[in-house]
Amino acid sequence: MVNLYKLAHTGARKSNYEQVLRIVNDCLQGNVEGLGFCFGGTPEMLMDTRRGLYSYEALRSRLAENNFAVGGLVDYSGPVLRLANLTPEDMHVLLEHLRHVYAGGDPAAYLVPDEALAAFMQHCAGRIGDAYFRTPRNTIKEFVNLLAVLDQNPGADWRQLLGNVSIDTETNPDLEPLPDELDASNTNGTDELTSLRI
Repeated sequence: MVNLYKLAHTGARKSNYEQVLRIVNDCLQGNVEGLGFCFGGTPEMLMDTRRGLYSYEALRSRLAENNFAVGGLVDYSGPVLRLANLTPEDMHVLLEHLRHVYAGGDPAAYLVPDEALAAFMQHCAGRIGDAYFRTPRNTIKEFVNLLAVLDQNPGADWRQLLGNVSIDTETNPDLEPLPDELDASNTNGTDELTSLRI
């Protein structure tokens, strides 16, 4: 959904939002059976009243959150589910599951012990701070890379490898600031406000 949000051309973005509206209407009105859709995006993509889904009034009214779900209360029956950031405990559980999957579900085939998970998280925290569990894409990638090296090099020690791992702060181009919407080169002259004179 962030790709739709980042479309510079207003008309193209609105046309895509119309298609999203058709999908939402069909699902909410029961016109489809046995079919569901999950759209993923950032809070800005949803709530930005200038470019996000909330800029399209029909979508804003259908996707609006429950006014009573405040102060830590949630409503999972609505069309929008807000996901909380991972906590360090969540990241530890995620690493446990990754290790388990990598071992084919066999605890005897684990490539690293439990202490390695804690050491890996501590290493990540020292390198990039708490972003390692709030935006975990690079952390997960590097952990799987560590497992791959250990798997293909049975004599390698995870302690020595851990000191050599360089984990960068998460950079997601989808979350970069948007270019100015009124840039004439992006609108191809079709935005009626580009020639507004007062």
